Amino acid sequence: YARMFGGNIALGVDAVAADLDERGEEAKGRMLLVATMKMTLSVTLHCAILIGVFTPAILQVWLGDRLYDDQNLLAVMTPSEAESLAWSFILILLPGIVLMETNRAATENLYGMGHIRRYAPMLIWSAVIKIVLATAWLKLGGGPLSLAWSSLIVNVLVYGVALPRLICEL
Repeated sequence: YARMFGGNIALGVDAVAADLDERGEEAKGRMLLVATMKMTLSVTLHCAILIGVFTPAILQVWLGDRLYDDQNLLAVMTPSEAESLAWSFILILLPGIVLMETNRAATENLYGMGHIRRYAPMLIWSAVIKIVLATAWLKLGGGPLSLAWSSLIVNVLVYGVALPRLICEL
């Protein structure tokens, strides 16, 4: 839900960025980029915090009594272990999701400004690296949380370091 609320702020901003770029209004284009990122960060961060706070209630609504009655689940882990695992996944994934959504808003602007060739390869390689890292980590016995950790590591490196650096260079 954090992605749905925050990510939708940037819908259509590419057309506005393209118009500003076409008219040569680079300063307004940068202001649009920064404003879109700030707004997306604000909404996504608030939603992420709410999801973190309400994780136990969300699990209860989602799984209900099955969390306590499902023999297949109980054979693997106790309900408290399932809640703990879900809580761990959420806490690990949310920072990366917030970074990713904030920078997705930036990519909408950059696309409109004609910079897709500058950032698209980075995003494609980040997806490949995420898969390779998660697969390798699992093969080394990392367990299910290795999927979340590999996602967070790549998201921080790409959306927290590389893409902001690229934006500053433009």
